[in-house]
Amino acid sequence: MSEDAETRTFEYLLVLDIPKGAFYSSLLDLKKLVKRKYDCKKAKVTQPHITLLVTCLHESREERYIQFLKEISEYITPFDISPTNCKGYQSNLVVYVDVKDKLPIQAIVKRLRGKLNRTLKRYQSFSPRYCSDPHITIAKDMDKADYEMALAELKSVDHNFEYFHVGQMILLKKRLGIFRHEVIGYFEFLGKTEARYVQGELF
Repeated sequence: MSEDAETRTFEYLLVLDIPKGAFYSSLLDLKKLVKRKYDCKKAKVTQPHITLLVTCLHESREERYIQFLKEISEYITPFDISPTNCKGYQSNLVVYVDVKDKLPIQAIVKRLRGKLNRTLKRYQSFSPRYCSDPHITIAKDMDKADYEMALAELKSVDHNFEYFHVGQMILLKKRLGIFRHEVIGYFEFLGKTEARYVQGELF
């Protein structure tokens, strides 16, 4: 039996856009280095971004979700991010670039959580995963020995990363079980001062 929009479930990935520039190029170089030297396939294929939220929804809810994200983004002010140095999460073998001031990103996550959490839970098989520690992934799901060597190498270098300006969120989607996402929405930060959100439930 074929699926319809009420039953088709997709994973939705909401990220902060990292614009092309000095840092973007530096990060791609690090991803290529880790892929080449430590055989990490997930280093190169993922484009630079900062994850805000991962959730699953039935496709029929997609349009309403997009509209709600547009309304939230209108009241976010663009800001700068200063990458610092390379670190790692040993628990899941992730090498990443840390950021200096996490507060603007955490404020966005708090706003998303406050407005979306109750309603998103009703339409998915698992709870929304919100970013708890803003960072920029270089590689993940590495072999433990390769992870330790790559992290030691990257931490030994003073990278002098350039700061970058963040002015929008991007929403991507993919079918469950498929690796690659497709972009379905851009949400520009307009910096409006009166936070007048749509009343009532999201869906």
